[in-house]
Amino acid sequence: MKHKVGDRVKVRSDLEAGERYGGLYFFNERMLPLKGKELVIKSIWQDNSGYTVNDNVYTWTDEMFEGLAREESK
Repeated sequence: MKHKVGDRVKVRSDLEAGERYGGLYFFNERMLPLKGKELVIKSIWQDNSGYTVNDNVYTWTDEMFEGLAREESK
């Protein structure tokens, strides 16, 4: 797993519903509104196969993220 609980990550904007990212999990239609958004990792699955983010019930994988969200310069 590339990320830890509390990390702010950015969802890739090129994800497609119905496609599998990271082997086990599909990106589905209900996740589409989150493309390009910044989310916070809330937990990591015990088997290290995915994450939960914000208050979202779906499983996310490293391949669904562009990486860490950049902090706004102050």
